[in-house]
Amino acid sequence: MADERYDRKELFLRGLAFLKRRLAAAVEKRVDVVPRLHLRPPGALVESLFLSTCEGCSACALACPHGAIRLVGGASAHADCTPAIIPAQAPCRLCPDVPCSRACPTGALVPIVKEDIKIGLAVVSREICRAWLCDPCDACGRTCPIGNRALVQESGQGPRVIEDGCTGCGLCTHVCPTSPRAIRIKPI
Repeated sequence: MADERYDRKELFLRGLAFLKRRLAAAVEKRVDVVPRLHLRPPGALVESLFLSTCEGCSACALACPHGAIRLVGGASAHADCTPAIIPAQAPCRLCPDVPCSRACPTGALVPIVKEDIKIGLAVVSREICRAWLCDPCDACGRTCPIGNRALVQESGQGPRVIEDGCTGCGLCTHVCPTSPRAIRIKPI
């Protein structure tokens, strides 16, 4: 009878451990159920955590030497007065010391090194892009700080984005001469 109780206890503990693993996996999948609507500064937590941690203090915006970070309104009260980058107005310049991420007092932005910045992904609209419409233009390619590791343009073709290399800084969007812009940054 003692063996039977031990087996039940072991079975219970194994079942509990299994449920704990399943619950942890489910929670991990749901951590970022809030889609990112704005391009956040370098070092931003996943959107749901970012919105619950950021107090809208503007320390990151004040630390940005290029004025790229602005406080924006949001689709919800949680997103009101939160920092974002609007590349068409002022792109992220990939500062070597990333002062915005170090300035955050709440931890909504975690300190990051320049080489690890990944805030978005450039997306080219071939229907609008001058180069894809056979009109000579290489404004985005000439401006990209990552160069051909993020954006390549073959002769007679328009730009192609290399997903692994693109940081989402938005310099390409900023210099795009079309209206509307043929290249935009999708937040990640």
